[in-house]
Amino acid sequence: MTCERLFKLFNVPPGVPFLKSLAEAVLRGGFPNPDCPPPSDLDLGKWRIYVPTRRAVTALREAFLEAAGGALLLPRIMPLGDPDEDELLLSAETVSWTDGELDGLAPAISSAERQLVLIRLIQAWNKALYSSELTLGGTGGHLITPAQAASLAAELARLMDETDISQTGWSALHTLVPES
Repeated sequence: MTCERLFKLFNVPPGVPFLKSLAEAVLRGGFPNPDCPPPSDLDLGKWRIYVPTRRAVTALREAFLEAAGGALLLPRIMPLGDPDEDELLLSAETVSWTDGELDGLAPAISSAERQLVLIRLIQAWNKALYSSELTLGGTGGHLITPAQAASLAAELARLMDETDISQTGWSALHTLVPES
C-alpha cells in the first residue's frame, strides 16, 4: 500500500481537538497508513485536505503552523461548502427575527455574481488608472486582461472573506505587512 492517492475517512475520539490532531498526525508520519513516513517539506505541499468551511481552512492552517513550530509549506486545504450560507442558517436559528424586520434587506448575492461584480470594478479601476497620471512616472500603467481581472477578483473576494471571518476589519489591513 502506498502513501499517495489514498481516499479514506478518519476520526478522532470525542473531546480531542480534531484539526490539531489531524495536523499533528500528518506531520508525525504514519498517516494515512502506519507505513507512511513524515512528509518532506516539499511533499506536504502536494497534499489536499478537504474541510467543511473556510473558517475550518483558516483554523487548520493555524494548526499546521502550530504543530510545525514555525514556517511550513502547507498542504492545499479546501472548503467543501459555502460557509456564508451555513453561517446564515445557524445564525438565523439562534436569533429571533420579528415580522418585517428583514424586509429592508436586499437578497444575498451569489458567489458567482459577487465575482462578476468584483471583476467589473477591478476593470473600471484599472481603466481609470490607465487613463490617469496617478501612476509612477505619469505613464498611466497598463491595461490588465480579463483573466488577470478575474484572478484579482478571486483574491479580493478571499481577502474580504478572511477579513470578515477573522473580524479584524479593514482598518487593520496596514498592519499585515511590516514596513521595511
